[in-house]
Amino acid sequence: MRIAIIGGTGDLGKGLALRWAKNHEIILGSRSAEKGAAVAQEYTQIAKQTFGNQFSGSIAGTENSQAAGRGELVVLAVPFESAMENARPLKNVLNQEQIVLSTMVPMKRIDKVFEYSPFIDIDPSGSKASILSAAEMLAKELPPASRIVSGLHTMSAKRLSDLGKPVDCDIVLCGDDSEKVNRISRLVEEIPGVKTYYAGPLRTSSLLESVTPFIINIASHSKKKEPLIKIV
Repeated sequence: MRIAIIGGTGDLGKGLALRWAKNHEIILGSRSAEKGAAVAQEYTQIAKQTFGNQFSGSIAGTENSQAAGRGELVVLAVPFESAMENARPLKNVLNQEQIVLSTMVPMKRIDKVFEYSPFIDIDPSGSKASILSAAEMLAKELPPASRIVSGLHTMSAKRLSDLGKPVDCDIVLCGDDSEKVNRISRLVEEIPGVKTYYAGPLRTSSLLESVTPFIINIASHSKKKEPLIKIV
């Protein structure tokens, strides 16, 4: 699969790129093509050293829009503060067959507590406001909504990047198109130690996204490093 990772030079993007590059074609998206290409060379060396003869994929890097236009799957692994800023330009380069995976979590820190902070969407007349998850907001920016799959919110970027260890966690996905969700599920389960579960249509994404500040608060107040989710 050709996987474009927007925010591919960031922490989560690095972990996903390194894990998936073993068997897939990875295109890192960055604000500058030069940075994307330079980081791709760095990641390629790490992957070759780790996987050796089992490394059958590739890693390239370019500017965000060019990366998105090439991917069968487009992963948005950018901070939520710049999420829509990065997403809007992609509308003109995506085709109807591409899948978009949203990993974004809108949250803010207030008095040492992280809180879920969904988007407020105001209609053009200014008379109505809706509360939307990051995935639902993304679906408005990059229609059709059926292309959007939401997940990986609780994945540890640090653990992903440690290729010598399995990640050992469960990941919950949601989306309106079951075939697209199943494709992402199979891809995510290629990461050693990861099992996926389906939580329902895209409108359930707010429930998934809100788990992230919850476990960050656990880490902060209970001195638990990198807590992960397991469903038993």
